[in-house]
Amino acid sequence: MHYRGAVSDLHVRTATPEDLERLLQIHVSAFPDARGMAARRRNFADNPLGSLVDLHVILGGDRLLGHAFLFKLGAWFGGKRVAVGGIASVGVALEARGRGIARTLMSQLHAESVRRGDAITMLYAFRYDFYAALGYARTGTSHRVVFSPRAVPRDWINAARGALIRPARGDDRGQITAIYDLEAQQGTGQLDRPNALWDHTLLDERLHTLVIETGPSAISGYVSFEHLQEEPHAAVRVRVRDWAGRDDEARRILLGALGAQVDQVTTIEIDLSSDDPFLAALGEIDAHSHGKAGLEHPFGTLAGGPMVRVNDVERALSARGYRGDGEATFVVDGGTWTVASSGGDRTVRRSDKPGVHVTAPTLGALAFGSLTATSAHRLGWLGGEPAEIKAVDHLLTSPTFFARDHF
Repeated sequence: MHYRGAVSDLHVRTATPEDLERLLQIHVSAFPDARGMAARRRNFADNPLGSLVDLHVILGGDRLLGHAFLFKLGAWFGGKRVAVGGIASVGVALEARGRGIARTLMSQLHAESVRRGDAITMLYAFRYDFYAALGYARTGTSHRVVFSPRAVPRDWINAARGALIRPARGDDRGQITAIYDLEAQQGTGQLDRPNALWDHTLLDERLHTLVIETGPSAISGYVSFEHLQEEPHAAVRVRVRDWAGRDDEARRILLGALGAQVDQVTTIEIDLSSDDPFLAALGEIDAHSHGKAGLEHPFGTLAGGPMVRVNDVERALSARGYRGDGEATFVVDGGTWTVASSGGDRTVRRSDKPGVHVTAPTLGALAFGSLTATSAHRLGWLGGEPAEIKAVDHLLTSPTFFARDHF
């Protein structure tokens, strides 16, 4: 069936249960992976980040032509929880592509996100260029490292063998979530996980979760992973889903527990932030494989993170936290704002001071990604005097963007 409607015929509304069959048709064509219909139905009706209330559909007349989620999320930036509109599952029917359907739908999602008070929207892009044209910026990169369990330092494995490591129990949940929250609040970009997402993770039947017990009813860290095997008797690999500790000693012990599986496991796969020092401690990372003349030791894959879009400049600058003291001024698309932080308090105000000149997407990469003002200036994305650039770098100092939860 061909869609011949004009753009003026388009309108957006919240999805209803009656839309599900049509939604599944569109989803299969937009995301032609191996998921069956039952899994796709759960994606819409029982998503751990939301429900049909969060799903928006676009229609041309009475014909449903596309869908996208706008989740109500929170993520941690500078030690503060920021309200985030999480956009996911953007799909357009085959017969309606190339007519601006997705762009119109995204415009409506952005307007709704602004209306409800989100500081930014965030998404994992199928293609970067399309979303860059809508004002999105990349947040940074991470490493997906694949290594032999023999690469884990021997003293970490010995420490794991000497620790009390056991499978997680139901009554560990409060401590597991607290350990995650502690690490998330210290980082950049980690989600404030809702209970439904924890249910989805901890109740996954294929997932093993080990904890370090340090005393009666006390744990210091956990690691969640699955064993993957293509067929009986084939090589077994470990894919780490989650890994957190109250301190780095706990993280070392947990990696040691994975390394102790060397007799069963050939490789361990884990995502690390691009500046995680744990990568430097691993020994024969590529003991399971071989390099090439031009690249002797490939250590894994450099992976792109999500993209962010600033909904409102003043709201975005006010929403995130600032760990240090300082002041910087941003000239963004003709408007000027000065941010001052002192003793954990910050103010954001309209200003006429001189400052760095950036676009809204570049501001998103600076304030919510891993781009420094110095790097942006080198790329030609930021203008300003050296002292102004240095002030921005000082004010926005934070860990590299890294989030384990994709949506």
